[in-house]
Amino acid sequence: MQEKERREQNQKANIDEQAVIWGRDKENYEHEEKRLAEKIRKINEENAAFLLKQVREKEEKNAQRKMSK
Repeated sequence: MQEKERREQNQKANIDEQAVIWGRDKENYEHEEKRLAEKIRKINEENAAFLLKQVREKEEKNAQRKMSK
């Protein structure tokens, strides 16, 4: 009987420890997801700004060509 109780206590302790580990893993995963989402958002903003700058420069260049004709 004591052996069974000891095994049950060990099993419960292992399950509790696993739950703590999974909780930590979930927190780490969510933190990494937020970090990556922020990094992607920043890259997208930089790309958009770069493309808008290129379009403006091209439009200015075309406008200067039209004026010089």
